[in-house]
Amino acid sequence: MITHMLVQLPLLIISGSLMGQFFQKKFPRFFQSWNKNGIPGITLFIIITTYWMIPRIMDETLTITTIEVFKFISLPFLAGVPLRDSWKKLAD
Repeated sequence: MITHMLVQLPLLIISGSLMGQFFQKKFPRFFQSWNKNGIPGITLFIIITTYWMIPRIMDETLTITTIEVFKFISLPFLAGVPLRDSWKKLAD
């Protein structure tokens, strides 16, 4: 469980953030209409990361394959990509 919290979660978020540049170039209208001021993206980031900080969820990740697959999808795409898009917009 320590490996999940200290290694996998941050690396998955960083990988999503790095992929976010590609998605911003590929779908610029989507990000402009959905996340104009950065608040929806940061809210989604907070919800997803808070969900993955629940100890029971982390325990179930080790035993239930579906939840582990959800981890590898949700952290990069629902946390990392919105984080990259929202961070600069919040500073404006």
